[in-house]
Amino acid sequence: LPTTGYGIVLYDGDIFYNDMSETEAWGSMVHDIDTSDYTASVNTLRSRNDLWMSQSQADALISLAYNLGSSYFTNMNTSCTFRDVLLNAVVPPTDASASKPYRAQVIKKSDFYTSADGSTTVGTVSADAVVQVIGVSDGASYKQPHKDVWYQIQYDGKTGWMRSGYVHIDDSYPLKHDLNYTNATIFGSEVARWCMADGTVVPGLLYRRVQEANIYNYGDYTPNTTNNPYCYILPNA
Repeated sequence: LPTTGYGIVLYDGDIFYNDMSETEAWGSMVHDIDTSDYTASVNTLRSRNDLWMSQSQADALISLAYNLGSSYFTNMNTSCTFRDVLLNAVVPPTDASASKPYRAQVIKKSDFYTSADGSTTVGTVSADAVVQVIGVSDGASYKQPHKDVWYQIQYDGKTGWMRSGYVHIDDSYPLKHDLNYTNATIFGSEVARWCMADGTVVPGLLYRRVQEANIYNYGDYTPNTTNNPYCYILPNA
C-alpha cells in the first residue's frame, strides 16, 4: 500500500512531499486527526452501544480508525471481527448457572473445551449458533495479565468452556458493556490479522497492530517493533 507519514493511504491524485521530516509527518497526522472523523467515529460506536470506555481504549481505537478507516466503527454492516469482539464485552454474569442460563450467540466458528484453559477440545460451535451460558471462569482471572474471561456454555447436548470474546450474550439482559472485560487474547489476535498487503504479512503493520492491542487491553504504550509480550495469536509471515 502507498502510505506516508504515520500510515495514511494515498490515492491517485493525492499530493504529498518527499523527504518528509519526523516533525512534518507528526504534524500531518495531527492535522488529519483534527480535521477528519476518526475520533467522532469511535465516539459514535461508544454512544450507540452504551460502552464504558477508558482513555487508552479510545486511543487504540482512534489509531485503528486512522489506519483502517472510520466506517468500521459506524457501519455495522462492514465485516470487522475485532469490533464485534469488543461489543461482546460485558461485566460477566456470575449468576449464570444450568438453572439460570443466559442465551447467547457465537459470532465466529470456535472450539470449546473441557476447562477454561483451552487444553482439551469438546467440540466446535459454528458461527451464528445459539448457545446457553451457564457459568463464568473464576473472577480472579479478570485481573490476571492476560485478562482471559471464559464462559461455560451448553451446545448440542455438550458442556464446555469458550473464550468470551466470541460469545455475544443477548442484549435483552441488563448487563453493563464495560470494555475492561474485553477478552484480551481474542481481541489482540483479531486486531493482529489486519496486517496484510497483497496477501503478505507486513511486519511494520503487524507490530503496529500488536501495539494498538497492547494499548487497548492493558494501557501499555511501550514502543514495540518486534515483540508480542501478551502472547496474541499472530498470522504467519
